[in-house]
Amino acid sequence: MMSARFEECTFLNCRWEGHFAHDADLVHCEFIGRMNGCVWFRHGGQAGSQRRNIVRGNDFKRTQFTDNVVWPFGFPISERAWPDDFTPHIDVP
Repeated sequence: MMSARFEECTFLNCRWEGHFAHDADLVHCEFIGRMNGCVWFRHGGQAGSQRRNIVRGNDFKRTQFTDNVVWPFGFPISERAWPDDFTPHIDVP
């Protein structure tokens, strides 16, 4: 995924294996299935980019996360619905 915006989408049986979401907006989407090998960034991937990814209101309650799914560098996790038994892995600089 290069630069993309998804609104009110359902990602059924999501996988994302080896994916780096540098420039992706995800707004009010639902994720159902196993999520493996994914890094979700808060800021755009280009050097010096001022672009801020819009990621809000997403529902991960029916997602099975693997250990290699990461939200780095202060990614805002509070506006999401998480599975009861899951704690997001946040990398901090």
